[in-house]
Amino acid sequence: MIESNKNQSESYVIMRNGLCFEVKREITEKPTLIMLNRKLFRKITENEIYLKVLSYSDFKVAGVSKSYYYYALEKLKEINLIRDRKINFKLVVSYFYDNKDKLIKIDPAFIFIGKNYMCIFDSRRRCNMEYELLAELGIEDGRNTNLYEKVKNALFNMINKYLTTGVINVI
Repeated sequence: MIESNKNQSESYVIMRNGLCFEVKREITEKPTLIMLNRKLFRKITENEIYLKVLSYSDFKVAGVSKSYYYYALEKLKEINLIRDRKINFKLVVSYFYDNKDKLIKIDPAFIFIGKNYMCIFDSRRRCNMEYELLAELGIEDGRNTNLYEKVKNALFNMINKYLTTGVINVI
């Protein structure tokens, strides 16, 4: 169930587990892990304008009005997703505070930046990903029946790496 959208200014692939957007914006040399609270994460991932601004460094290419583009750009800068006109993250993780257990918990929802694309997906759903994304996550065989677990483990290993090196922003 993969479908391409070629009629609009952006290029993206609709997948069973999320969206993959073509990215034409530069990425910083040392991208970080950014943790966004669930509400803010959803605000970003459910708004096509924010996704276009993340993907494109020019409002004309993004197909967004100049004023709305720069409004969204400022909001993305405020939460450190963009710095110096470049994407400032490798992985964005959604989190929430569990009042019952008094713990911060990670949602299995992510934004992952690859070389030329940005994927938004929810690891609670079965995976159907392009091989380029799998290769960047270090997964060699995407046809294996354990693909869901492999992707989930790769993402959580990436989170663990960032947590141990201290390169993280929590917003």
